[in-house]
Amino acid sequence: MVKTIGNGFVSLNTNTNWRVESTIVLSKNGLPKIYFIL
Repeated sequence: MVKTIGNGFVSLNTNTNWRVESTIVLSKNGLPKIYFIL
């Protein structure tokens, strides 16, 4: 989901969105931030 949104948005926006999404996923699934950043 994040990848699709990131591809459509600009690189800067992608980084911000990924950061927010990664944090939400961390709380829900508990996956590491690095995993989403990659």
